[in-house]
Amino acid sequence: TYAINENLIKSFFLSMRADLSEKNHDSQSYQKYVYGSAEVVGLMCLRVFTNNDKNLYDKLEAPAKKLGSAFQKVNFFRDIREDYNEKGRHISLALKLVKTLMKSKSHPLKMKLIVSLKKQ
Repeated sequence: TYAINENLIKSFFLSMRADLSEKNHDSQSYQKYVYGSAEVVGLMCLRVFTNNDKNLYDKLEAPAKKLGSAFQKVNFFRDIREDYNEKGRHISLALKLVKTLMKSKSHPLKMKLIVSLKKQ
């Protein structure tokens, strides 16, 4: 068996439950959702991939969380139309960012997002 921390599983299910009911996210709920829906998935996979090697897990923990977070952010952008039009929900932070980025080809936030995703 793999020593997957019970708190990771709880965080994952908390985010999945929120996915069913929350329509809007503020900064705090957004961070909590990303952690539970994506970062913990990276950490659970990492536990399996490292075969419970604590040193390797500790070394790769931060990059695994960043990778999970990056995938979730891409998913937000991919699904933004469906989430808003069909499910009646939106991530207000993502919508604000998208609106801002659509106005400018070289907006600093757009460049920051691109750099952030490349690093992750």
